[in-house]
Amino acid sequence: MNNENLKSEKLINKIKKLLALSSSPNESESAAALLKATELLAKNELRIEDIRDECSIIKENVLDVVSIIKPWEEKLISCITKATFTEVLVLHIKSYEHLRIIGRESNVITAKVLYEYLQETIRRKAKLFHECIDDVESFSLGMVESIKGKFEQRLAKEKEKVANKKQIVIIEKGSKKENMDYVKRKYGKTNERDNWYGVDENSYGLGKSIGKKISIDGQLSSE
Repeated sequence: MNNENLKSEKLINKIKKLLALSSSPNESESAAALLKATELLAKNELRIEDIRDECSIIKENVLDVVSIIKPWEEKLISCITKATFTEVLVLHIKSYEHLRIIGRESNVITAKVLYEYLQETIRRKAKLFHECIDDVESFSLGMVESIKGKFEQRLAKEKEKVANKKQIVIIEKGSKKENMDYVKRKYGKTNERDNWYGVDENSYGLGKSIGKKISIDGQLSSE
């Protein structure tokens, strides 16, 4: 291998590592890694497609196994997968629904940690307030709505720190295609789920208020 090829391989590996770090639940680490990755891509006139290869293996892991997925859980999964560049697939096996999280290994790990932490936190809050709310599902959906807003605000802040914002869009679309290509190859055609749920406005509003106090840093708070 000549020096030019060696330099090119080192550069691509460096960018791959930075893109993996960009899904870190640590906000400052994630933003810094994404900024550096996009700068290197632009400086070396590379596209995100240029560094995707078979070494970047898509993984899948069990997220949950339930008899019925509640609407608030579906909505929580949706906002987490969007924030972590992952996808979720629901497999119906006997009388249970098996939730599989799909994406790059670091992203899958981050998504699973976030879901388990936030799912448990929401359940704990719902149990704490159950005597003063009319509808637990609406209350839980309200909390998820506030959590979704926090993820969106974090992404917006990260984009503000990156000079080439178009590159972030390319990374997001590239990850989506990469994940869905994996699903199509392994499972074939899939169907979209309808997770609409009418809410009780008072319970939903209280849930949104409580949800604003929930951290999305992936660890249980002391509150």
